[in-house]
Amino acid sequence: MYKDSQRHASDLGAHGILFVDAGVSGGVWGLENGYGLMVGGEGAAVRADRTRAADACACTGSRLVHCGPAGAGHFTKMVHNGIEYGMMQAYAKGWH
Repeated sequence: MYKDSQRHASDLGAHGILFVDAGVSGGVWGLENGYGLMVGGEGAAVRADRTRAADACACTGSRLVHCGPAGAGHFTKMVHNGIEYGMMQAYAKGWH
């Protein structure tokens, strides 16, 4: 998915359009506890989009982290999932 974001940013950039990708973490609990947004894109695009991102997850505790260029948000979410699922598997093996 992060490679798609890189391609989209390149294609849209050729037309002067800024692109931001965002991995979202928080699941069903995010609504009450806040979401984590892992955002990739040019600094100007991320700064311009912060208000919309804040509105999209308008609850206490939400956080937005600019992870790097386009694709970095989805790449960071991919790493996050790998760690999370690896930990869940380790717990399951231990309890088994």
